[in-house]
Amino acid sequence: MSFGSDNCRTLVLTSPSYKEGKSTTTVNLAISMVQDEKKVLIIDANVRKPTIHHMFKIKNEIGLTNVLSGQATLEETINQSEFAGLDVLTSGPIPLNTEALFYSELIEQFHEKEKDEYDLVLIDAPPVLEEKDTKIIAKQSDGVILVFRNGKTVDLLALEAKNMLELSNANLLGVILNAKNRWKII
Repeated sequence: MSFGSDNCRTLVLTSPSYKEGKSTTTVNLAISMVQDEKKVLIIDANVRKPTIHHMFKIKNEIGLTNVLSGQATLEETINQSEFAGLDVLTSGPIPLNTEALFYSELIEQFHEKEKDEYDLVLIDAPPVLEEKDTKIIAKQSDGVILVFRNGKTVDLLALEAKNMLELSNANLLGVILNAKNRWKII
């Protein structure tokens, strides 16, 4: 199964806890995919602690929460990045009840529109052990990638995150280990 194939077009990137590099990993993966001439959409689904808009230096006044609550369309909320073929959907205003938002009927229509427009949709989700939203989002995607940070991610929490995703019937595709020290050859 390859990214952007018909089987795997919507991927969630998550981690056990905050500060493990999932947003940076999401952006780097997206950039590498557009260099391979794929049309990619990044969605910041971390609606309580969004960061993607900072990374692209765009405003976060309207975004995912507006689309899922029916206040705006996908077309009205998409931001073009400086990379050709890479669009960004910021999180939007922080809602009162995020779980209800991700369980809404609009989410299925939203996913269908995404798949029509993009080869690959990368969803930067909250840490799976910190927020319930991630289990909901992960179950609705084609696959999930766990991001671990070398020297930070505790083995027990990594295992707990994996188990939680499996219990929620998410399709766990694999793990990315970042911040790995490089070996010096003397």
